[in-house]
Amino acid sequence: MNSTGWLMVGLLVAGISACTTQDDESVAKDSADVSQNPLREQQKALQKARQAEQDIMDAYQRRDEEMEKQMH
Repeated sequence: MNSTGWLMVGLLVAGISACTTQDDESVAKDSADVSQNPLREQQKALQKARQAEQDIMDAYQRRDEEMEKQMH
């Protein structure tokens, strides 16, 4: 291999190493978050569902009020 080939291989290896280290740190952080509160994601989903339900109930109430106004 010529020097350009070795340079390309070196850059490729360095790039892969940098990405792997960064990904490992992200996984470690996510694992730490989950170990502190394993139900965190489920709690977030439940809160979003509750908010969506409230939004729907509010929309129904506004619709009913508008229908009532139109009837009178």
